[in-house]
Amino acid sequence: MPDTPPTDDGSSHTAITRRRFLALGTMGGALALLLGGSGWVAQTTSTKREIEIFDALSDAFFSVQEQNNNGPAFPKPSSIDAGLHVWKQMQSFPAAVRWQVRGLLRLIEHAPIPTTGSRLSKLSHSEAVSWLQNWSTSRLVTPRLMVQALKQLCAMGTFTRPETWNAIGYDGPTIQQVGL
Repeated sequence: MPDTPPTDDGSSHTAITRRRFLALGTMGGALALLLGGSGWVAQTTSTKREIEIFDALSDAFFSVQEQNNNGPAFPKPSSIDAGLHVWKQMQSFPAAVRWQVRGLLRLIEHAPIPTTGSRLSKLSHSEAVSWLQNWSTSRLVTPRLMVQALKQLCAMGTFTRPETWNAIGYDGPTIQQVGL
């Protein structure tokens, strides 16, 4: 595996900037600590696993626990394949960005282990929500940014689904309403 993310043409960057070096070092060190010092995790996670993690994150970020009596119910994101849609949209990203998102997914998936004894996708809904809330309000910037980035990706997969539109009062794209 190359030390730097692949480019869209499959090659790797040869020059590494100071910022990139620090980012890789920080992420690599965090992963090594979280995984018991076992070293760098390969960047070849199965598609199914990534989709499961995106589904777990989407459920934690956007599931509505109480029924809205004034309108249609908001569907559970995993029931409308939000994770699959995040993953599909992610395929349009440059290769280097996909590589970084995969690393971030691994980190966020394994980060709860020291405090909860379980991966994020295996936590109960309330535990996952609580854990993500703690990271999103951390005094440290890095955990907050990680949660914000993943929440934006999960919003892409959740709110682009027509199944959610009625519950949020969205009539759909104007171009569809006009019939173009």
